[in-house]
Amino acid sequence: FQLYEKHRANTWIFLTKPGVDDSLYRGLQNRGDRRRAKDALLEIGLNHDWIASFALNKFSGGLAKHIGRINRDPVAKAEIYVISNRDVRSLQVLDKWLEFIDTDEVLPLFEKDEREYRIPSLVDVNWDSEPVHLRDIAKDGKFLWFESAHATEEYLFVFEWLLRRNQNSLLRRIFGHLLTSYKDCVYQNPDTRALSVMVDFLKRAPFLVINFVEIGRWQSLPNTISTVLIENSNRLLQVVVLNASSMDNLIIEPFKNILAQIPHMSFQALGDLVQTISLVVRSPETALDLLTDALKLESSRIFTARPIIVRYFIKNLTGIAMEHIDEADGSQITKKDHLTLKLGPKARQVQGNLRIDTTPGVWIAAKEH
Repeated sequence: FQLYEKHRANTWIFLTKPGVDDSLYRGLQNRGDRRRAKDALLEIGLNHDWIASFALNKFSGGLAKHIGRINRDPVAKAEIYVISNRDVRSLQVLDKWLEFIDTDEVLPLFEKDEREYRIPSLVDVNWDSEPVHLRDIAKDGKFLWFESAHATEEYLFVFEWLLRRNQNSLLRRIFGHLLTSYKDCVYQNPDTRALSVMVDFLKRAPFLVINFVEIGRWQSLPNTISTVLIENSNRLLQVVVLNASSMDNLIIEPFKNILAQIPHMSFQALGDLVQTISLVVRSPETALDLLTDALKLESSRIFTARPIIVRYFIKNLTGIAMEHIDEADGSQITKKDHLTLKLGPKARQVQGNLRIDTTPGVWIAAKEH
């Protein structure tokens, strides 16, 4: 095979069969022995089936400099198609041939059977491969493992393992068990690491924040426990707000409960909390209850600044948040001046009536366009 331009002296690619040194197997009588000896010489590189020469400098000077000279180099394996971009008929013929010639056949390692998706549960668990304490907690409902202190990673592993298997009710029982044990002083030296993991885990399971409300007054808990809760009170309030999408106005009472137990709050924390409310709460009524009935009533107690400054700050934050929530809620209301679109006779086509010279809010007649 020789690819050249106009005359053979201007060759770009040249493939040919080289001379073969058969002196080592020429005297063998058996045909099989000669074939095996020939294959052995090909394997060790003494003989070659094909050799190739490429004028890389004709393609690119940088390519020739990077790869080097290719002159009568052996070819191990190759599959070559040469088609001129001016030969339309050959291009069409190649496309037809490629339908019948498999150049790359991929065999799957195993059949991929379609399976119906379902949430993992305890039914699918192989208990023999799981730790003993997980079997006691998830299968037998025994919480003795929590009576001793463990590393932070161990607590987190148990919580995540249960959440992945949709054991929300069991997680609520565990959180309630731990918080109740702190309240009843079951343990002489309560492990605050478990409580810190529980608070951090709320960002993945916000519904568990209700357990922190059900334990009652934090002041009745041991000092180490109440200190951790007060330090994370701002995070607990934000987690309560995150439940607005599923609980709606039922978050108001838990919000008030936690807010009433906070001794103080910074303006920065208040700004972050109002921002979360404006982004998450979609009901203006619920947001108004949180910002007015809850925050305004507790503002004189939790803020140490002058009352007039606190009132001014909360009033402005409330106004900005309510404006944002009203705007988001108003976009879902159908108005008369909104366009009514319907599917047209052709695919990917919609029809509607619009006059560019009308005033916004004026109803458009059906015959106008």
